[in-house]
Amino acid sequence: MKNISYEIAEKLVDAGFKKGDELGCPMSVAVIDAARDLVAFGKQDGAAQISIDLAMKKAFTAKSFNMPSDVVGSISSPGSPIYGIEGTDSRLVLFAGGIPLETSSGEVIGAIGVSGGPVDLDESVAQAIIECFEQIRE
Repeated sequence: MKNISYEIAEKLVDAGFKKGDELGCPMSVAVIDAARDLVAFGKQDGAAQISIDLAMKKAFTAKSFNMPSDVVGSISSPGSPIYGIEGTDSRLVLFAGGIPLETSSGEVIGAIGVSGGPVDLDESVAQAIIECFEQIRE
């Protein structure tokens, strides 16, 4: 199983910080590997304390399901087959900001999680990180 390297993970955290600065919103950014272990993390000055935990949980959720955390949320709504899934593991978060990291061949080698602002800003920062990753991925 391939994993995200620390060198690339660091660049992704920096990309998240850059986008957070552009948006005027301090962020926490977590990068985890294929085994869902933390590879790199950063919290900008001024980011809310809770953003630390949320960023890591969003990454965990994205890697656990190999899909964005908000998609997991949409398929776990009332009446869906996995409704209530978040009650099975306190590390699951069902809103935007967590996205899997895929190689050019489609192998998931980790995930990112972003938190610090309203969900739409978290999603913008996460997308900027994915754009950076797509330029440098293995």
